[in-house]
Amino acid sequence: MTEDAVSFEKVIKKFGAVQALEEQNFTIAKGELVSMLGPSGCGKTTTLRLIAGLEMPTAGRIVIGGRDVSNVPTNLRSIGMVFQSYALFPHLNILENVAYGLIAKQTPKKQALVRAMAQLEQLGLAEKTYKLPAELSGGQQQRAALARALVLEPDVLLFDEPLSNLDAKLRRQVRDEIRDLQQALGLSVVYVTHDQTEALAISDRIFLMRNGRIEQSGSPRELYDAPRSEFVADFMGDANVLKVKAGADGHVRFGSIPVPGSLAPGAEAILVARPELLAIAREGQEGLPGRVARASYLGGVMEYRVETELGTLLIADRNVREPVRGGSDVHVLAAPEDLRLIPQTTLSI
Repeated sequence: MTEDAVSFEKVIKKFGAVQALEEQNFTIAKGELVSMLGPSGCGKTTTLRLIAGLEMPTAGRIVIGGRDVSNVPTNLRSIGMVFQSYALFPHLNILENVAYGLIAKQTPKKQALVRAMAQLEQLGLAEKTYKLPAELSGGQQQRAALARALVLEPDVLLFDEPLSNLDAKLRRQVRDEIRDLQQALGLSVVYVTHDQTEALAISDRIFLMRNGRIEQSGSPRELYDAPRSEFVADFMGDANVLKVKAGADGHVRFGSIPVPGSLAPGAEAILVARPELLAIAREGQEGLPGRVARASYLGGVMEYRVETELGTLLIADRNVREPVRGGSDVHVLAAPEDLRLIPQTTLSI
């Protein structure tokens, strides 16, 4: 049986009296890209630092590549790290930057430079070999930092908010490059970000963290389409999160539309409806009655805010050719399978 890239076994981290991480138990498979996602202070960076050896666990066991590294320092762990600030040495050219780690590990300089050059060629930076970091664009600096980490052939590659210094267009390009390279080389990657769009775009799995614990883990589609708590539903993209109550038959209705799932009669729950999966009814169709409080043209969609008996709904309707005016009485449509019911017993506290 092939060992996992990373394994946390009953890992706890405290800073004095403050518990930064509750007990964590998870594995990351070889060749898998897992994103640690969540708001500031949720524990994602602490988890990354524990993997890197920049922090030691208060309790529990950390295994990397089948080896217990719970109390092993960073320089003796088989990890590579790409920092938010790139951390390139400004006085060294790009080739020297990439070769630095190899030379520090006692690799003969000539061999280190050959391996560094090969890594730069693989990442499309061969022409920038003798440039200083300041002479490269943000995206090129990011790739140089990645080359420096990859040349060490680590068991696990760690990314700490790697795209936060790039503009939106370049962020999209570099994140695609990272994902393509990860898949092509079969890299095991732990990727920390607060950006849910970024996590959705590149991950095999997402660990969504809150208050020092993993609130939910799964594929991007699982977290987006099947959130198990109000927090997950609200954090993963735009969502209408509505408090509802089951009728005498134990069912919840979205106007005339039945919501899948049953509850105890009168039980309270959360109903999750994604804006892009809702639409304004046309030609006498019936759904959830409401009145348009605001209508905004956003190019590809009409964005509506509709007041209903369940609360105010945000709707991203693709029908831009027949916009509905503010103040109009309307019905809101949804496919039953696109409405997600979260029972009271699973709500976040």
